Amino acid sequence: MKPVIHLEVPGDAREVLLHCCCAPCSSAIVECLLDNGVRPTLFFCNPNIYPREEYERRKTECIRHARRLGLDFVDDDYDHDGWVAEMCGLEGEPERGARCLRCFTTRLRRAARYAADHGFALFTTTLASSRWKDLNQINMAGRVVAGEVPGVVGYTSSSYKVWYLGFNENFEPFQKREVRLAIAHAVDWESACEAAGGSAILPADSALAKTVFGYESQGLYEYDPELSKQLLAEAGYPDGFEVTYISSQVPVDVRMTEIVQEY
Repeated sequence: MKPVIHLEVPGDAREVLLHCCCAPCSSAIVECLLDNGVRPTLFFCNPNIYPREEYERRKTECIRHARRLGLDFVDDDYDHDGWVAEMCGLEGEPERGARCLRCFTTRLRRAARYAADHGFALFTTTLASSRWKDLNQINMAGRVVAGEVPGVVGYTSSSYKVWYLGFNENFEPFQKREVRLAIAHAVDWESACEAAGGSAILPADSALAKTVFGYESQGLYEYDPELSKQLLAEAGYPDGFEVTYISSQVPVDVRMTEIVQEY
């Protein structure tokens, strides 16, 4: 049976060291790796977790998850004091700020070193599954430590997530196809994606991500403000209209919504 999400694994490696932060974030990624014939070893390195009781709780669930699937589990040392010292000076940084990048780099560096010492050609992480984290930062941290540690590759894969504008076609003006097309042509999606997430976010050409089974490109909507105005006029809105858009509070969703609003 073909995997729902197809992974292109460097060197066709069949084993990978998977840095994991908790069982819930690991579950779907572990399942996807196994579906693609890749056996992960779970590497638990999270000195940022506090208090110790929470760390132990997450570790216990990860061990239980690994054992249920017959996978190996590695418990890295818990050194919260050392982590605090390494983050010194960045205490006031917001989520997705400089402290996050340093934290990712610290944890992935330990994963890369363990991988190199124990015969893993690849290492990767579940951190990228969180919508609250900056994928660019995680990829950057992986590239940095892979460059520091000879013999290992930081494995990244395209996301299966697709951000989209949803319209309720039960209400005007979205009942009219011309209006929906006008909005699609009114936004420079390549520039919007670049502004929202740099190289980590790409314009979607389908309702499904390229990594998902059943994906078929539908083509990109060309940025054409004049065509957009023409379509609005044909729909009976030559002067445009006002609409309220509701967004989730996930940072990248909010950022993308603000960018689209500027058009």
